[in-house]
Amino acid sequence: MATNNGVNLNSSGIVKYNGSGTFSSAGDPLNVADGGTGAASFTAYSVICAGTTGTGAFQNVSGVGSSSQVLLSNGTSALPSWAAYPMPVSMAFIGRTGSTPPSDGVTYYLGFDETTINYTQSTGNTRIYMPKAGIITKCLGAFSNTSPSSNENVTIAIRLNDTSNTTVTSSLTFDATSGTFSNTSLSINVVAGDYIDILLICPTWSSNPGNVGTSFSVLVT
Repeated sequence: MATNNGVNLNSSGIVKYNGSGTFSSAGDPLNVADGGTGAASFTAYSVICAGTTGTGAFQNVSGVGSSSQVLLSNGTSALPSWAAYPMPVSMAFIGRTGSTPPSDGVTYYLGFDETTINYTQSTGNTRIYMPKAGIITKCLGAFSNTSPSSNENVTIAIRLNDTSNTTVTSSLTFDATSGTFSNTSLSINVVAGDYIDILLICPTWSSNPGNVGTSFSVLVT
């Protein structure tokens, strides 16, 4: 090391001052604890992040991303990474039983039939196709009823590709003229081109409801 006024310097001549009249040589690159970054270089235009410890060398995110990409967290103890913006898609639909009240023990597919807007008992024009890959995370809806029923539970479910059902609620009742249902903790993986049906699974009522109308929406993130 070179010497300057009695202080040993490294090849870059970096010194640090403790504020009390004492100088000493500092690391090269200058350490984080000494007010530096702890790194000799970074990728041009990259995003700089703190180190793996409070005094660890700074680090940069891998690459600089592409136009319209965003930084997404990879959780604790990991650098974020560039990715396409995960645009959520919300879809809203309406179905109704038309001139006939729902029947005991029948499963209805909610949506638009080809000639009416009544419920049907099989998939078809009631299918809701997914425009993007993602996860269905929420389903919310409401109903109206021309004549309240007894209080047996009705189940609302999402049926994926006419294969598997995921329950939205199993405790809905039609014993009022209107009401709501929701599930904000769903996790149904879908890819573009998949389809879902919204099912109304009826109990056996001791007193049946009148004409029931429903509306519902699903959120794909």
